[in-house]
Amino acid sequence: MDTCDIPWPILEEYAAHDADVTLQAYHAQIKLLTPAQRILVSLMSQDLLILQEMEKNGITYNESLCEQKSIELDNEISKIKESLSKVYPNTPINFGSGDDLSSFLYGGTIVAVVKEHCGFFKTGAKAGQPKFKNVSVEHKLPRLFEPVKGSELKKEGFYETNEGVLRKLKGPHKNIIDQLLNLAKLDKLNGTYYKGLPTLNGKMHWPKGKLHSQLHQTLARTGRLSSSKP
Repeated sequence: MDTCDIPWPILEEYAAHDADVTLQAYHAQIKLLTPAQRILVSLMSQDLLILQEMEKNGITYNESLCEQKSIELDNEISKIKESLSKVYPNTPINFGSGDDLSSFLYGGTIVAVVKEHCGFFKTGAKAGQPKFKNVSVEHKLPRLFEPVKGSELKKEGFYETNEGVLRKLKGPHKNIIDQLLNLAKLDKLNGTYYKGLPTLNGKMHWPKGKLHSQLHQTLARTGRLSSSKP
């Protein structure tokens, strides 16, 4: 049951009790603190009030500019994928798949499911129409790069394809690596920001052009303020 569906008398009693025991816990813990620790708790409590106001006010962002940039990046991403696909024009490669990318770079087998004509429907509403079945087709690819030592995965025959590993690869096909690194950067930029922020805005039902992220005092190991969603 959502909070808004709980009858007010029940919710009021619960909330009042919850606030009371929280206050009791606070007074009990304060007694255990040193004077310096009490000052720190006081500062963090003041910060919390400010962060609460910041979350409520939200951050303004340009949604129409995000949409414009997203279209531009989609075009750039399509061009890069088209260029990479020319390496093996008859093999459908998903460059967002680690397994496919491993086979593409280090050699391996990519399995594609295709429709194969297997006759015609003899009866029913589709009588006379062609009938197809799914068939798995294997594409065996040669090795373009020697894998980096220690980049083997538990899945036999596959290797890591993250940015750190890609930057270490050497050989005559260096332009492929440059394109893959650029593709990963543009995908991240598009998915996290240009497409990601408007998507999150709609999912959370925030006002158009506003982001109400969650701000955290104590999650970052360095002690810095951090944010989530986004």
